Amino acid sequence: MTSKNINITIFSPLKVYLLGILVYLIFFILSPSSPNYWGNINGWAFLLINLITIYIGIIIGSSNASLKNQIISINPNPSDLKRNIYLMLSMSLIGFFATVLDSLYISGISLNSNEILTNRLLAEENEVSALSILAAIFTPLTFVTFFYSLINRRIYNNSNIIFLLSILMIFFILNLSIFLGSRSIIFVYLMLFSISILTFLKNNFSYKIIFSVLITIISLTMILNGAFNEIRSEALNMDAFSIIEITATSYFFDIDRNLINTIYSYRYENNLLYYFFIGFLNFTQYYTHGLFELLYLIENFQEQSASGLINFGIIIKFFNAIGLDINTSFEMVRVGTFSTLFGPNYYDFGFLGGTIYVFILSLVYGKIYKNINQYRSISLIPLYMFFSIIFFFPLVISFFVSAQGLYFISSFIMAHLIFNLKVKLS
Repeated sequence: MTSKNINITIFSPLKVYLLGILVYLIFFILSPSSPNYWGNINGWAFLLINLITIYIGIIIGSSNASLKNQIISINPNPSDLKRNIYLMLSMSLIGFFATVLDSLYISGISLNSNEILTNRLLAEENEVSALSILAAIFTPLTFVTFFYSLINRRIYNNSNIIFLLSILMIFFILNLSIFLGSRSIIFVYLMLFSISILTFLKNNFSYKIIFSVLITIISLTMILNGAFNEIRSEALNMDAFSIIEITATSYFFDIDRNLINTIYSYRYENNLLYYFFIGFLNFTQYYTHGLFELLYLIENFQEQSASGLINFGIIIKFFNAIGLDINTSFEMVRVGTFSTLFGPNYYDFGFLGGTIYVFILSLVYGKIYKNINQYRSISLIPLYMFFSIIFFFPLVISFFVSAQGLYFISSFIMAHLIFNLKVKLS
């Protein structure tokens, strides 16, 4: 079997981080909503210090202040790649069947679109078990299987049933997430897929094409989001704006009544434009409100720090699942809302501790980038992709905490360690 070197793009961590802030500012400026709360000086000081800290941490970790992406040539050992594809497939199958068993048979989740709310309640009420933790840690390996198989296809130009199988498993996981009403897991997988495509195909596309495709996808997303909000509002016998105004994301925003009337004027004249406006309004509030949640948190949280309970709660859940009884009770300022990457850190470690923690995270992010470039380590790329998601959305949400972030990180670290074990298939 003839092998060849392939070039892949490793995006600059500084570029990822700064681009994420730029995208946030664009949505904030374009948002039809106006903030009605601006916090205090302590909140803004914490935010600014943490943003600067990330910048410094990435530079120190990567030993590179360049915004230029790196093109690296890879040609992994065929036997190592084959061994790891089969290992990742075996482990991801364990995670897949554990997910099916835990979700459909033990938790009683229904694959019925009319039961989404009931499914969410069931998922919240069910206690974390050893099986559910096993599923959560092993399931992300389906993406690692997909990624390794993709590399294998690019090097050897051959079709691979494992590649197709990994896609089918991920497709099932995404569908299960839909029936659970969990959008965050779906978003993470879509981001990982998108980064994978750009990693391999970026050199074949111009920025103009990428930008055009991105605008098209965003526009369609806004229209679908608006249509979904309209359908939901009709089911509740309310108008779409009333639904938006009572959501947690609207807590710190006001919507100009004249703007509402203008948007309503398109309701029966141009449905697509109306759906776009509704979807864009809802999305921009959803995307930008975390910053104000953070400011509110810092102004109002006076309790003792959670000592890692928010960021590392799944570790405590694991100990509880195997029989230990560790208290996990903790009262948040506002439940179920985003508070940027920095909110959970403030809860856990306070002003200084939270800043040190985000410095460590950014240092690790930069270090992973440096190791990939130095050692052409393909097994670190999935982990780097997930950290890129974390640092692209620092002003939106903590993907370390949300969307089972720590499970993804643990899974990708495990995959990297396994890849570097020199154990041959029997």
